[in-house]
Amino acid sequence: MRINKVRKFFKGITFWILTYPCGILLGFLFLFLRCIGRIEVRNENLLPKDRKKLVIAPNHPSRLEPVLLPALFFSDYLFHPTRGPWITPDKNNYDKWYWLAFRERFIFIPRGDK
Repeated sequence: MRINKVRKFFKGITFWILTYPCGILLGFLFLFLRCIGRIEVRNENLLPKDRKKLVIAPNHPSRLEPVLLPALFFSDYLFHPTRGPWITPDKNNYDKWYWLAFRERFIFIPRGDK
């Protein structure tokens, strides 16, 4: 029981020290890339806004999608950080230490022959 409380505490610390600031920086980078025309968002009005629970499940093999797609919801994430979207990346691709900042918003899905 005590171990679960300690894990929950460290997950909270990781979120506020790593995940949230990286999400803010990523959101500003996404906005900058949109302003200079490097990223184009089509049918933005179809994105679900003001949802309390959202899971993003990209169906493309790109490694950047699970990191960039949440930036579509940057304004909501900025003002309501705990309501940011959850992403379902492949566990094998994002199980490295350098993805630690984003792991708090990942729901790992093992993909393969199964």
